[in-house]
Parts: sequence; C-alpha cells; structure tokens
Amino acid sequence: MAGTEQFLHQSRRFCRLRRRRLRRKTICHCLRRLCRKIISRRLDVLWRRNLKESGNKSKIQRRSRARSNHP
Repeated sequence: MAGTEQFLHQSRRFCRLRRRRLRRKTICHCLRRLCRKIISRRLDVLWRRNLKESGNKSKIQRRSRARSNHP
C-alpha cells in the first residue's frame, strides 16, 4: 500500500506541475495575442497618418493583400 500511495503522491505532484506550466503557457499566449492587437492598432494609426500625408493607393492594396494572407 505504501508504494501505491507514494506513486499517487508523485503523479499528483506531476499533475500540479504540468497544470502550472500549462497555465503559464496560456497566459503567455494571451499576452502575445494582446500585444499583437495593440501593435496592430498602433500600426493602423501610423498607416492612417502616412496615408493622410501621402495619398498612395498602392500601399493600401499591398497591406490588404498581406492581411488576407494572415488568418
């Protein structure tokens, strides 16, 4: 019985460690997604400023094509 208890304790500890690691990973992933959103918003603002300064239509086309490629 002692052996099985020890095994259960070890597996439980391993589960806890794995869960912690997974949680950390998901948080990192969420942060990365948030950062990407913020960066894309900033880029949008920069783009609009650039377009206001120079009315270049080829830039818009290139950008929309790039966006359609990335899901």
